[in-house]
Amino acid sequence: IKLGIGVNKSDSYKMVVSFGDSIAAGSGVPAEDTYQSMIANLYGAEVKNLGYGGFSYSSHNGGASLTTKLDEFPSSADRCLVLIQAGTNDFTLNAPAGLTTSNGNATVSGALKEIVTTIKSKMPYSDIIILSPIKNSYGYSLNKRKVSLEAYSKAIMNIASAYGYKSQDLFNEPGFNLYAHTCDSIHLSTDGHYFVANAILNRYR
Repeated sequence: IKLGIGVNKSDSYKMVVSFGDSIAAGSGVPAEDTYQSMIANLYGAEVKNLGYGGFSYSSHNGGASLTTKLDEFPSSADRCLVLIQAGTNDFTLNAPAGLTTSNGNATVSGALKEIVTTIKSKMPYSDIIILSPIKNSYGYSLNKRKVSLEAYSKAIMNIASAYGYKSQDLFNEPGFNLYAHTCDSIHLSTDGHYFVANAILNRYR
């Protein structure tokens, strides 16, 4: 894997910050093998991984909403790269996806809006990329709300599009292989982290 194809070396980031669930946290692989660390190394940037196992966007059904962790997000006037990834636990918690007009953390869309707004206020010069959930063992099955993980991915991508943030639809990323790119059919393997890092770097040059 040729990591870093398409990287614009004129870009410079002081820090790469990841915010999300256990997939974003890199559960199952060493910290240096996560996609965040790989990208940070290419830019010579510090990496700060704020991934929280079991967390979701929405607080629905007792979900541990990422909005409750925003006070741990650092402030910086430097140019930073922020990568946001969650949504899988929202699927299992049967959370309402919400609409682009939704507010508050009762829905996935409302919570994500609150998260990106707060992060942008703390890091005004940051580049924010919103990542969808990866395709995993849930596949195209429906939860109790009769909503698929793909539908949650679409809702997340819709928020990014509606408010002008960069996004990466990993759920539909060509070439993703559930068995090669995950270590337990849910969390990314080392090869999976390479795959995600390359997907991001090849799109945003």
